[in-house]
Amino acid sequence: MKIANSEKKKVEQLLRKCLTVENKFIKAWAYNRLCTLSKQHSEYEEETKQFLEVAMKDEAPSVKAKIRNIMKKASNNQTMNLVWFVLNSG
Repeated sequence: MKIANSEKKKVEQLLRKCLTVENKFIKAWAYNRLCTLSKQHSEYEEETKQFLEVAMKDEAPSVKAKIRNIMKKASNNQTMNLVWFVLNSG
């Protein structure tokens, strides 16, 4: 899904809120959409990387599994390759 420049801040705010809920499905969805946001709007790349690094340490195993799947699917994207490397080097 294409995220318009005029909507990117609203999307970011929604995703941040979704990361704070208890529902693991919603959290996993939000991490997925953060990756989409960062691929389309490079100014979010570093922040997304940081969110994913923290998530791989602190989130439930089911959310971590979803993040690993997101990274595998995004492996053709250079930015996501870097994130994948960071997440798997620790």
